[in-house]
Amino acid sequence: MEVIYEIKCQHCNNKIKISNSELKGVHTFHDGSTYMYFRCPECVRICHCFRERDNNNIKFCNMNFMGSKYGGQA
Repeated sequence: MEVIYEIKCQHCNNKIKISNSELKGVHTFHDGSTYMYFRCPECVRICHCFRERDNNNIKFCNMNFMGSKYGGQA
């Protein structure tokens, strides 16, 4: 199921929308969280984040999560 996240890039400060399909998995930690990355479409710099195990919560370590989710999530 596709989920769209509205986020603000820390590099260029532009608000962008990105889908979970655009997040690339890099490494899974022992607790099941996944280290992920994507490229900001505005400034084309790489942004990193973590996805928690067993849900779609995204923790951005180089970005400010705007708290808005769109898609099939209730």
